[in-house]
Amino acid sequence: MRTTLWIAALAASAQEPAAPLGAESRAAAATLPSPVATRFELGQRLRELERAWMGCVDTVRRTEATPLIEQAIQKFFLLGGDATVAPMDAALALLRGEAATPARLWAGAVAADLAPFVLEAEPTRAHCRVRLLYELEAERPNLQLELRRAPGEAPLAVVEHAERGGEVEFPLPKEEPGDRHLTATLLCEGAPIRSFAISYSRVTNAKERLQALSGSVRSAAAAQLDGETLRGRLRDLEQMLAGSRLETAVPFHELLLQTESDAAAVAAGRPLPLPAGRDLRLSVPRPKGGSTPARAWISSPDAPVLVVTLHGAGGSANMFFDAYGDGLAVRLARERGWNVVAPTVPPGGAFVADAITLLQQRTSPKAAQIILVGHSMGAMTAGVLVSREPRRYLAAVEIAGAGFGDAAAAARVPHFLATAEKDFARGQVDALARALEKLGGRVEYRRYGSDHLMVVPDALPDAFRWLDGLLTEAASKPASADRDK
Repeated sequence: MRTTLWIAALAASAQEPAAPLGAESRAAAATLPSPVATRFELGQRLRELERAWMGCVDTVRRTEATPLIEQAIQKFFLLGGDATVAPMDAALALLRGEAATPARLWAGAVAADLAPFVLEAEPTRAHCRVRLLYELEAERPNLQLELRRAPGEAPLAVVEHAERGGEVEFPLPKEEPGDRHLTATLLCEGAPIRSFAISYSRVTNAKERLQALSGSVRSAAAAQLDGETLRGRLRDLEQMLAGSRLETAVPFHELLLQTESDAAAVAAGRPLPLPAGRDLRLSVPRPKGGSTPARAWISSPDAPVLVVTLHGAGGSANMFFDAYGDGLAVRLARERGWNVVAPTVPPGGAFVADAITLLQQRTSPKAAQIILVGHSMGAMTAGVLVSREPRRYLAAVEIAGAGFGDAAAAARVPHFLATAEKDFARGQVDALARALEKLGGRVEYRRYGSDHLMVVPDALPDAFRWLDGLLTEAASKPASADRDK
């Protein structure tokens, strides 16, 4: 069976996963995790996995992949990020229907990146580092990695024996400033096995421009969201110029241009521009100092609806923009002309209500309806928020998590609850549904045949259709109607 072959590629320290199609499907001591998977690499693999899950309509493959995804989640919380890569890769290949050959198994373990990945626009020499994220007991093939700027072009560089890691330096011709990518293709005996993108940026006078930006940003008197956002972006740019990847693929050149323009506006006494139609990276001040990263998408400053997304434990503001169905919630909101904000949620949800207030004031001052969409810890946070301020929110979408303070207050707000058949949080969600229904609350409860993570892309389309219905009802009520009465 495909399941047996792929589970045989999992880590030696893995717990035995539940066999989806028979007792013969069990973990084997076949891989040795290696602590080289960065948070950036984990994020890239997760996005690949999300795309594959949404693109797979074969229920058998999904069923076979589910215990591997569950195992990756367990390892993330128990062992750290490195141990999650092998089961994620195994699930990815299953969803794609790829044969479990030694070449494919080893190709999945290969990662490659440019170091540094921010380069001057003039002709330069680039350096590519190839690493293994885990080792396998399967027969080691001879893999070749080729780097190209575009399909059909001659390779810029070739790395022999990529299954063992390695490095290569190669000339990169002059390019216009901008954010770009190379295509890395792994081949075995001339046949392509796996391809992935390597992002990089070409910039003119990057170091000098960042030094100038540093002076203007750090001397700016702006406080609150404006000042914290500029300072947060500067920190990110400095890290990237020093060669550190952030946890998601941030376009250095685009962010530099945007921050230079925004810093000039703030220096001239104008508020930080928050234009519509752009992915905005913000920093929200905390009450006792410091800031919390946030993301925002503004469909229109006049948008009537604001969606606040709240990620799960171990995540960040990037989750609903870059993961969770490859940014599905943001796409669904954009289709409807709604605005989206995503604050980073600290454990316990401290400062989230204040962050929502500030983000609403700056991004969506005319939004008459605020909707909370949370996953896992974020779903628990959403439940607490609506129980504290039920008049403030139109609805709460809580996926794979549940929590509330004042149950009677929470029941005054409509809830869309979702869980998976094998979700470890299912009992919590069941209990919340029963409590809200007992209090006469409006509850839409759905269960999906997935797991704690993939239940998010499964549930979001249904949740947004449900929200469409709520908004239609709200629009049909007299202006004086108060849903809290």
